[in-house]
Amino acid sequence: MCGSPAGRTLPRMNDKTDIHQLSNGLAAAVAAAGASVVRVEARHRRPSSGIVWSADGVIATADHKVERDEDLHVGLPDGRAVAATLVGRDPRTDVAVLRAEATGLTAPAWATDEGLKVGHLVLALSRPGQNIRASLGIVCALGDGWRTHAGGRIDRWVETDVLHQPGFTGGLLVDVAGRGLGMDDAGLRHRRGLAVPASTLKRVVEAILAHGGVRRGYLGIAVQP
Repeated sequence: MCGSPAGRTLPRMNDKTDIHQLSNGLAAAVAAAGASVVRVEARHRRPSSGIVWSADGVIATADHKVERDEDLHVGLPDGRAVAATLVGRDPRTDVAVLRAEATGLTAPAWATDEGLKVGHLVLALSRPGQNIRASLGIVCALGDGWRTHAGGRIDRWVETDVLHQPGFTGGLLVDVAGRGLGMDDAGLRHRRGLAVPASTLKRVVEAILAHGGVRRGYLGIAVQP
């Protein structure tokens, strides 16, 4: 399990200029990527977050945070709240897709995870209210593909030590350049800050848009006297 964020120290800087450059760079990354993070109102308690998938209103979010199929709303970065409909869901990978009644939205620039390494700085972006929120952390564990408790295939184990703020789940995990790495999801493994990597998100979202869900083969067995 990852170490506590409170015990983490940043790499030593040469001077104050380096610290200011790092700080300004992180702020710029949040400002750029924050335009792709929305508020999702789909449960009775606190809102969660979602990621703009395409400019025509397609939103990706965490399935376990979508507790109802109707009366859904999405809070946009410009402050508007618009109605949304459920396109489909895949509980096995904990991904749901909504379609908001909005156009001209900004999808994130996606990065490949090939160069991602343990120790890289990352930012978890969420929008539980009208304003964007950000948590800074590091990648503390990477691994091969794995299956969730429900049997869904996740292409890569990506674990971070970012602080789980309210509305964290369903938000966007980005690198220091503001490029999307995946969707933050605290529900995949209890008490672990895991992310659904961009490759898995792409595969599942495209399947939901095409079929309303993910088609999987299965073996049916019946018994009789």
